[in-house]
Amino acid sequence: MVEKSEVIGRSTDLDQMLRGLESGDGTTTAVVVTGAAGLGKTRLLTEIRQVLTARGTPVLVVAGSASAPEVPLGAFAFALPEPDEPAAGDPPTIRLIRRLGQEYADGVLLVDDVDRLDRASLVIVGQLLHRGRPQLILTARRFADLPPMVTRHYDAGRCVAHPLRPLTGDQTRQLAEDTIGGPITPDALALLAAHTAGNPLHIRELLHWSRRGGALVRTDHGWDFHGRPEPGQRLTDLIGAVFDNLPPADQQILETIALAGLLPTAAFAEQTVDRLERRGLVAVVGADDEQIRLAHPLHAEVLRGRIGPDRARRLNRRAVRLLEPAGDQRHLWYRRMLLLADLGEPLCADDVVRAGELALTGDDPRQALAFVAALDPAAEPSSQVWRIRGAAYSALGRVTEADQALRTALDRADRRDCGQAGAAARALAAHLATRRMDPGAAVAVLAGQVADCADPAERSRLEHDLVRWGMVAGLTVMLPPLPAAADEETYRHALVMRLLASAITGPLPQAVGYREQAAQAGVDGASTTGQLVRLADIMLACYDGRVADGLAYARRLTAPAAAHGGTGSASSGSTELASSGGGQVAELTGSWEFTAGIITMLAADLRDAHRLAGAAIRHLRWRDPIAMLPAALALRAATSAALRSDAEEAAARAALPASAVADPKVTMLLTWADARREQAAGEHKAAAARLAAAARSLLDVHHVFLAGMLGHCAARLGHPDLVVDLLDEAQAAGQAGVLTRFAAHARAVRDRDRDALGGLVGVFHRQGMITSAVDAATMLADWAGQDGNVTARDGWLLQAGRIAADATRLALWQQIPRGRPILTERERQVAELAARRHTVREIAQELGTSPSTIGNQLNAVYRKLAVGSRAELAAALARLTADPTAH
Repeated sequence: MVEKSEVIGRSTDLDQMLRGLESGDGTTTAVVVTGAAGLGKTRLLTEIRQVLTARGTPVLVVAGSASAPEVPLGAFAFALPEPDEPAAGDPPTIRLIRRLGQEYADGVLLVDDVDRLDRASLVIVGQLLHRGRPQLILTARRFADLPPMVTRHYDAGRCVAHPLRPLTGDQTRQLAEDTIGGPITPDALALLAAHTAGNPLHIRELLHWSRRGGALVRTDHGWDFHGRPEPGQRLTDLIGAVFDNLPPADQQILETIALAGLLPTAAFAEQTVDRLERRGLVAVVGADDEQIRLAHPLHAEVLRGRIGPDRARRLNRRAVRLLEPAGDQRHLWYRRMLLLADLGEPLCADDVVRAGELALTGDDPRQALAFVAALDPAAEPSSQVWRIRGAAYSALGRVTEADQALRTALDRADRRDCGQAGAAARALAAHLATRRMDPGAAVAVLAGQVADCADPAERSRLEHDLVRWGMVAGLTVMLPPLPAAADEETYRHALVMRLLASAITGPLPQAVGYREQAAQAGVDGASTTGQLVRLADIMLACYDGRVADGLAYARRLTAPAAAHGGTGSASSGSTELASSGGGQVAELTGSWEFTAGIITMLAADLRDAHRLAGAAIRHLRWRDPIAMLPAALALRAATSAALRSDAEEAAARAALPASAVADPKVTMLLTWADARREQAAGEHKAAAARLAAAARSLLDVHHVFLAGMLGHCAARLGHPDLVVDLLDEAQAAGQAGVLTRFAAHARAVRDRDRDALGGLVGVFHRQGMITSAVDAATMLADWAGQDGNVTARDGWLLQAGRIAADATRLALWQQIPRGRPILTERERQVAELAARRHTVREIAQELGTSPSTIGNQLNAVYRKLAVGSRAELAAALARLTADPTAH
């Protein structure tokens, strides 16, 4: 294992603790660090020692231990006076205190596990705390475990408490990937986070022993768990101590729960449940407290590891009997099926199908295959069993096996049973669209099935899936009516498909109406349909013109913590967004990342869009329920092209199959990339013509917002005549705020309407369309330069620089006009501080650089603005920061 990985996520803690020592106010003489075993307290002290030693600060380290209290002055034994050292009439303890106070007066004493020191050593620590020299950093597992003399010091305000927190989701990922030397799948990360609760020691041990035991394996999508995590002996001993000395009856109950995962509370005496819950060993869960599980997932792994195979089989059978009275309660029934499959008991076809569907819903395709394997040998695999097998193979990326299984499912389906045949067709279509990246083939499968389906509910499911994959295939498809009489699941599925379709084709008010209906229908934020609603919410916010709101919400969704229950809203009205909740990574994470990436590329930071494209590809290769992977590859190609990364662009394009090129998102992004290349070569008219032609083809298949985006780029290139009518058509179809802005922009550019375009600069900026705002301001600067209005030109350029200041790279379609160059962002900062009469030294201190650098930058400002004094500088800045349209 890699030693350096132990300090990942602790840089902030390190800085805060060092700042606590460096406060210099004379009152803070100690920092107390608390945290559970394994959170990294000892390693943090090691890092602090290295930092302080490198600074030349004297450092002494002592540590308590389980045996230390039995040895007087055991922690300081190495520092005690030699036997032949003159006694000077003082006992050794006093001489040691005096010596430490002298030798480390300007140093730091690090005391690990202060609560485990012997009494004599505690006296020395207490005296040093009282004297205030040296400063101390102390660690303990709990604040309540601190010796009284430390808590008195804290109560007196001379001690700072620093609780060490568990690692965040992103820090857990960093530590995991550093430990195993490669990326980890989202599923494995979610499992790891749930089992370890951000404890670095637990993370490292679980990864190390799971990999060694074969439970953690490298896959095409990263390291993944193909079995139960293995805690190893160290964790087993550490965690297993909580189960020592339990009565045999309690031990058996806990072992049974560990094997079953979940049991009905009614299976145990109420006082037994209360006793185990009070000891923190079990948790009672469920809407009516009807289920019981172990309090911590690692407890289950540790207990399983301590149970022999014969005893495990006996306890498994006991758990099956305890679960039998639960009847049809879904979670408990599923647990019973898991145990029966583990015991090798044969399952009937109906149980295999139901349990397999639950496993797939829970993103556990391997368990779904295990249920299929448990099918009674006497039973012939039905179409539904083949469908479960094929869907599991598809989820695991075993594409050829999935092809065969799903086609067998469709071939064996009873054509008189529309539900059975329709489910097989929909599963095959989803596989073809996502794994084969061939939405056209998916449409063909569904179209054939729709023609033969007489059941209204199943026909609605097929038709709405036909809309889904038809839009991906770039086909013009008509929305079917909502099912008049259908079960709740079918109605919600149809409603969300209509919401997504209208979010793509418009009109926006219709999409907003479907969004409101989805809220009224109680679409669950954690379900796949709920996650699709979140995707639609991002799109609706951006298309309404609230790009900053949509991007902010998308970033919250795609942040590592968001997959574990983040909340928020992209709306400023009634459209509240539910949290996904749960312990697993949301299966639409890659789709959210793609959506955030394409908006970021078009409106904001190109490098951030490039990063989001890479993250989306990683997630979509793991889970891609709506066939977004081709679009993510195209986004990666487009951002790579704009960043002049030819190798990355070529790799992304090579990964796109020919069948995916018809996807309107792919068309739009590859066109954008090709136009960028033409722009870089100076072929602006050709680039604009390419953008306009692609926009027209997208509008013809009702992808109004993608068409509007490309048309807007053509107008920003300075060729609005090619797209003015097209953007008006898009606005009429989409009825959305962003399309209104695009159409107004094209007209303003065509008519050289400075007032209208100047007003749009502010509108674009406020709504988060940074690239549009910068391009509009730059175009106005060019017009002003052509008119000979140098002041207005430089004013617009200064405004463009301010708007672009927070982005590392923007995908702009305008070039800085010739003439005096614009001030850089740093030059602008220097100029504004100088105009407020700050000295060069003060400016250097404010901006964190040297006075000579500030002097050079100030000279450049004077030269560019043609001024010779601070007063003239202030006047020039006042002119430039006023409304440039006034000049």
